[in-house]
Amino acid sequence: MRFLGHRSGDELVRLFHIADAVCVPSRNEPFGIVVSEAWNAGKPVIASQNGGPGEFVRHEVTGLRIYPASDSVACGLSRMFSNFDWARWMGHNDREMVEERFIWEMISVDTLAVCRQLCPRVAPCPQEKSAETGPITNVVLCRKDLRYKSPFLSMKRRERL
Repeated sequence: MRFLGHRSGDELVRLFHIADAVCVPSRNEPFGIVVSEAWNAGKPVIASQNGGPGEFVRHEVTGLRIYPASDSVACGLSRMFSNFDWARWMGHNDREMVEERFIWEMISVDTLAVCRQLCPRVAPCPQEKSAETGPITNVVLCRKDLRYKSPFLSMKRRERL
C-alpha cells in the first residue's frame, strides 16, 4: 500500500487501472466520486459506510462497506485480498454498474425527476427534451433547503428506462 498524495488527469486514470483495489476510508464522503472512478476502471472498492458510498456500494456485491476506523479498514483489506477471484467479480459488477447507472443521460433524467418532485408546478424549460430525444440541458433546483436521497444513487433499477 502506498500513499501517493494528490494525482490527476492521465496519471490518475493509469493508477486506477494498475491498482488491485481502491480503499476509501473517508469519515465524510458526500458523493464518492473516487468510488465511481474506481468502478469505471473495473476495480473493487473498500469504502466507508459514511456519506454517499454507504448509500450506493452494495456490500459484498460491488464492494465492501467499512467503518472509518483502522481495524475496520484492515479487516476490509484483508477480506478483499484473501480471495482475488471474488474481488475481480466485484470489480466486474462495478464496471457494469457504471455503464448502467452513472451515465450522463441517466443522471440528467433522474435529476429532472427530483426537480419535478420538489417543484411540481414549475413550467418545463424550453430546452428540455425527453429521455428518448436527448439529455436535459437546463435544470434549476428551486428548494435548496430540502434534503433528499438522490434517486440515481438508489440501487433499484428504473423500469421506465
